[in-house]
Amino acid sequence: MIRYFQKRFAGSINPLLCAAAVLLVLLLSAGCTTTRIIDPDAVSSSAVATEKRGDRDDDPAPEYPGKEDGELFLWEFSKDGRTLHILGSIHLASDMIYPLPEQILEAFSVSDILVEEVDIVQADMQEAQEFISSHSTLPDDRVLSEYLGQQEEEMLLEILERYGIPYSTVERLQPWVVSNTLSMLSSFEVDMKPEYGLDLYFAREAQSTGKEVYALETVTQQLEILNSVGLQAQAYSLNETIREFARLDEYMYRVLETWSRGDARAMEEILLEGMTSNENGRDYYRRLIVERNEDWTEQLITLFEREPESRIFAVVGSAHLLGPHSLVRLLMEEGFQARRY
Repeated sequence: MIRYFQKRFAGSINPLLCAAAVLLVLLLSAGCTTTRIIDPDAVSSSAVATEKRGDRDDDPAPEYPGKEDGELFLWEFSKDGRTLHILGSIHLASDMIYPLPEQILEAFSVSDILVEEVDIVQADMQEAQEFISSHSTLPDDRVLSEYLGQQEEEMLLEILERYGIPYSTVERLQPWVVSNTLSMLSSFEVDMKPEYGLDLYFAREAQSTGKEVYALETVTQQLEILNSVGLQAQAYSLNETIREFARLDEYMYRVLETWSRGDARAMEEILLEGMTSNENGRDYYRRLIVERNEDWTEQLITLFEREPESRIFAVVGSAHLLGPHSLVRLLMEEGFQARRY
């Protein structure tokens, strides 16, 4: 499977990076624009201060500032006279999102440190490939067909045949690997690639301008998260992906269009609704969004306090800035004021 993507991306960017990108379910990103300041106390302080993180699904309090306002998926956080910017990213994109809005470019240009989910330029892709090789197969003697409906198995065979991929290549793979492979295959149809993604764009810009880069995770850690999701939830996701494969290009274009016009409410529905509507989806949501957001909040605060003279510009998937467990809300709980551009 990895060899297929090495050939597909030959002459583009590091083929191992692309192979790993196939396996990263971590969702998207966004932009910025608004002028009103939201005080943390305005976010139902009595409820927020006392509730536990992770029990917010039915919380009527505002989930994040700028949900109804703003034009970009860019947030500014201020505390003690200093600021931190976080941009919602799209990991796979097309050239339709460029050139980027001036507000985003300006916030990045004046920053000293770029924070990303992973350091794409310096990522240890050999380690990631070794992890994939040793952790991507099903346990015991199980095969993929055990986790597919009859109709979905037939549809998968047709999809793989279209791309010249033998079924034997995937029959022992875990569902999460196949799901993300299908998502990448669909991206080929609409010319969406990692090199157009905002993560890689800013990583290259940071490298060329000499900015320090801080990674919240390693590629291997991201793969470990995907691998930790239960097989039942993986199977549910794969069957859904197969059934919707013909419409994945429509979904990806919708994400790009929504990001471009800065519609946070619509983006939340696109990215999070399916992850929170049933128990299998909530397993993904808890592992991919909730737990990571809590960890990233701690890391961002530590970096913010450790580098008092530095301006920080962070780029994370857009899904992490939306919903009741968002980085926006978590940072506000820690005393940051937030505004969306």
